[in-house]
Amino acid sequence: MSFRFAHIADVHLDCFREPELKNLSTTAFIQAIDTCIEKKVDFVLIAGDLFNTSMPDVSILQESVKQLKRLKNANIPVYLIAGSHDMSHSNKTFLDVLEEADLFVNVAKGEAVGEKLQLKFTVDSKTGAKITGILGKKGSLDIEYYRALDRASLEDETGYKIFMFHTGIEEYKPEFLKHVSFLPISLLPKNMNYYAGGHIHTVFVRDEPGFGKIVFPGPTYPCNFKELEDLGQGSFFIVAVDDSGNTRTERQDITPAAVVSKKFNAGGKTAQAMEDDIKNWAKNADVSRCVVLIRISGTLKEGKPTDVSFFDAYETLKQKGAIIVKRNTAKLLSRDFEEIKVDVSGNLKEVEARIIKEHIGKAPEIIKDEEGLVFSLLETLDTEKDEGETNATFEARTKKAAVDVFDLKGIMDEN
Repeated sequence: MSFRFAHIADVHLDCFREPELKNLSTTAFIQAIDTCIEKKVDFVLIAGDLFNTSMPDVSILQESVKQLKRLKNANIPVYLIAGSHDMSHSNKTFLDVLEEADLFVNVAKGEAVGEKLQLKFTVDSKTGAKITGILGKKGSLDIEYYRALDRASLEDETGYKIFMFHTGIEEYKPEFLKHVSFLPISLLPKNMNYYAGGHIHTVFVRDEPGFGKIVFPGPTYPCNFKELEDLGQGSFFIVAVDDSGNTRTERQDITPAAVVSKKFNAGGKTAQAMEDDIKNWAKNADVSRCVVLIRISGTLKEGKPTDVSFFDAYETLKQKGAIIVKRNTAKLLSRDFEEIKVDVSGNLKEVEARIIKEHIGKAPEIIKDEEGLVFSLLETLDTEKDEGETNATFEARTKKAAVDVFDLKGIMDEN
């Protein structure tokens, strides 16, 4: 029989701290659900990272429940796997609560048989489609599941088969993730009709010989400044399957608000000249109901990055109706602190050591043992919140440790 389904991934609800962007991210998810209901898909796949954290804000939980109930009331089942952001380090997730409420089916189900992992197919009662998958874990730790996977039992199954996964594929990883290790395609089970991927925030569709159609739909909404610049919108797929099992994908773009992105080069300019350039651009920019992104890079001829004021430009853009104005000055430098180019080979500790040694000597002379101080501070800040620890306690503990590194206790007590 012919049928249609939606393939959604990387919703990342609650990924922004700014209310304006948080609302847009949620609106994008709502628009995706609207489309699924309007097009009367037979079921929906969510291939990981519905939430950006294992403990999302209560208001985000309420909205997600509301949208999943809309699908349930429209008789559209939801099949889901957990993504790396959905799970805590102790493998706890609110997805378990939502599944208990019968809002979706987690299809990443199986059992260990000897040293092998045997997955079970979940069969969609309306279409007969058979769905299974493997959850995503931080640090690509999910690769151990694939190594133990009994692929033969999945490959020999008959019918229209969907495999859901939340990891990149080594052979097809995008350029911006070239230093990250992903899953070799050889560890995927073969002979599936559709591979519903997640985790990689880019759109990818490929008919892979011996496997099937491999698809990454991209995020439903960008999750950070660079993604807002590069993507400008979210996306997902509506997938049509005909009576012969042929599969056709149709990309659905989601644009809750337009993105206006402007890049400035500060090279050879004074801080005042750079500030004037930004103000002049703001006066003429059409930004009504838009997300505005301003990126400034380059080395100032005179002045420090903090000398470049954005206040007037910000006020102008907001008065012209911008939803939010965000700026990125990570690569805006002064002549005192120029960008360091360093070999990034090796592990993180080795890269950090090379950067620190390259930059030593540029701090004020009052600071003694600069190298030792920096290493101590990095080690102190490289800590995670303990299980059950409140944000306030974690913050206080981290601040105290930093104060101890700088030996500032007397000064802190005086203030």
